[in-house]
Amino acid sequence: KESLGKLEKTKLNVGFVPITCATPIIMAHPMGFYERYGLDVTVTKTAGWAVARDKSLAG
Repeated sequence: KESLGKLEKTKLNVGFVPITCATPIIMAHPMGFYERYGLDVTVTKTAGWAVARDKSLAG
């Protein structure tokens, strides 16, 4: 953690489309990975790629 440098942001909203490749994003929270690296992450399931894109662009 110390060797990674200072984090630019610690509070993140992460959207995912419910497919197999999203498993690391989903499981990182209950496994404590986000917390271990000083991140406060809200993980949100989205209906599809277009929704994820639009939410990302909207901030």
